[in-house]
Amino acid sequence: MINTTTERGHSRFLYDERGATSVLMLLMMITLVTLGTYSISSSQVNYVFCSKALEWNRRYLEADSKGEQFLQRLNQALAEAERKTIIAAVSPSYAAYDTSPKQALSNLYMTNAREEIAKLSDPSVTLNGSTLTADACSDNCHISIVAELAPLRFSFDPSGAATTNNEPRYTVLKWEQWQETSASIFQQPVWDGLVTE
Repeated sequence: MINTTTERGHSRFLYDERGATSVLMLLMMITLVTLGTYSISSSQVNYVFCSKALEWNRRYLEADSKGEQFLQRLNQALAEAERKTIIAAVSPSYAAYDTSPKQALSNLYMTNAREEIAKLSDPSVTLNGSTLTADACSDNCHISIVAELAPLRFSFDPSGAATTNNEPRYTVLKWEQWQETSASIFQQPVWDGLVTE
């Protein structure tokens, strides 16, 4: 029989230190595994959020680039409208307008501008008076563009010489980003509390 008591009658297992190191190592390993798991899951969450932010930035920059390309095409269309207006103004039939020459030139320019903008064949473009509205989009990221067309930059003095100013052909009034939201996210069916069998 093994004697498990000491001289004073206490159990020898309470004072044995051989297992304390193992228990301490086990607790330390559990702590390290727990912290490591937390670190990995935290990194995964950060990775997912960064991926979403990167995707959002990509879509925004693509939409922004499409908006800039649209403004470049708009500028080219307005330059062509100016060219047609000036050619028409120096033709002999221009004097046949019954309004003032300056007003007739402005009306002719806006007519030519409408024709050239219609050639852009962009369904999101609407022209109301001299205010143009367009939408540039990439995936579900949109940029709304509102621009005001400037009046004709050329004028003719009585001697027939053309003068120009260096103002832009349009002024951007609004450049606004917005995103479509999925209806399924916000319109989940709510349980009415009734149990059906």
